[in-house]
Amino acid sequence: MQRLFMTASALLVAAVAVAAPAPAAGQQSPVNWNARAPWGEQPNIPFDQQRKAPFKVFDNLWHVGIQTSSNFLLVTNQGLVLFDATWDETADYVLDNIRAAGFNPRNVRYLIITHAHIDHFAGAEKIRQATGARIVMSLEDWKEVERLQSAPGQGRQNPGPRIARGVVVADGQPITLGEATLTFYVTPGHTPGATSTAFQVRDGDRTYRAISPGGLGIPNAEWSAAYLKSTERLKALGPWDVMLPNHSDMMVPRKIRELEPELKARRPGAPHPFVAGPARLNAWFDAIIALMHEKLKIEGGATR
Repeated sequence: MQRLFMTASALLVAAVAVAAPAPAAGQQSPVNWNARAPWGEQPNIPFDQQRKAPFKVFDNLWHVGIQTSSNFLLVTNQGLVLFDATWDETADYVLDNIRAAGFNPRNVRYLIITHAHIDHFAGAEKIRQATGARIVMSLEDWKEVERLQSAPGQGRQNPGPRIARGVVVADGQPITLGEATLTFYVTPGHTPGATSTAFQVRDGDRTYRAISPGGLGIPNAEWSAAYLKSTERLKALGPWDVMLPNHSDMMVPRKIRELEPELKARRPGAPHPFVAGPARLNAWFDAIIALMHEKLKIEGGATR
């Protein structure tokens, strides 16, 4: 039987959005926090319905992902950088999209895994074999991937073929490829070592500062404090012009499926639909921060 995509909210929080007595400190609240977050619930889409055509987002950035995973391809004069690998079952869709966009997968130099969840890393070995790319993760998420892949029978999803440890990035570390410099920030909470990436995107003669958050789904109680701290830090590292999520429905100012047709219909000189701007993005961060303060209060101030 076709396995369904398991959303971050389904994996991380209870799905009962009702008022309830506060749980003991450190326990998960029964509130569905993802449903209350700026992105809301995420769709369940079978693997065989995940194909999506690639499209150009900025002059140096393409969307080559699937229906639920916004895999971005950064183009430089010395090669390509791919964000995330999706599931093992859908990794070929990403490779097909790289080709359909007019690029050779063998030119992918780095594969950045934003966080250690199966829908982001399970296809990494398949993509590595097809591209020769170096896989990039923080140390804590390398450990988490290795843990998940060491006991595949314990989970409900296929963790994919084993990944040999590649590039281990530290907080604040840059990687330069051609004219592009990517700076990595370890922002735990969604996973132990979720890694956010800052880089520049171009639109004609304009350059925008973009952030790809390491992971956005609201975590369970033991990681609430870390998630809040990471969100506050990402806001402070701004101002940001563009937010590039790793799930398509988490885009700002609207979901990618709503922004894509606007981008294709855009007239020369018109505002870029994917450029949210600092004010809107700061308000978005503030909404998450306020939600997390409420969550921690209900959970009794759980810390980690």
